[in-house]
Amino acid sequence: MQAFQRSKNSGSQTAMENLVMQGKKLATPMKYQEEDGMGGLIDDVAGYNNNTNAIGYSFRFYTTQMKQNRNVKLLKINGYAPTTQNIRNGKYPFIANVYAISRRDQTKNSQRIVKWLTSKDGQMLINKTGYVGLK
Repeated sequence: MQAFQRSKNSGSQTAMENLVMQGKKLATPMKYQEEDGMGGLIDDVAGYNNNTNAIGYSFRFYTTQMKQNRNVKLLKINGYAPTTQNIRNGKYPFIANVYAISRRDQTKNSQRIVKWLTSKDGQMLINKTGYVGLK
């Protein structure tokens, strides 16, 4: 098995350490097993030695929307695939929340964008792009 990982302090590396490893150290990768970019990691896993014994990690959105590769399979955790439904109902355990924040003294435009993001249309667009919107 070849385990590929992102470079230290990248967003997906930090998420892996915090959500999955929970304080346990990842093995130090060999140089060819460490990627600076998420796209490179997906390509490495998909094409490793033209074989099926490679594993890596990335964000669901990136893997399914930005860098789609038919040779990469998203794994189930405890029997649950990272589907919209399983993310929303909490059955898929590894999720990262994304927030829209603004200053305390919001401008009218800031108020409008926050209101729109939480509206039916805003949530529909969030879901359509591949993220999982609010419940």
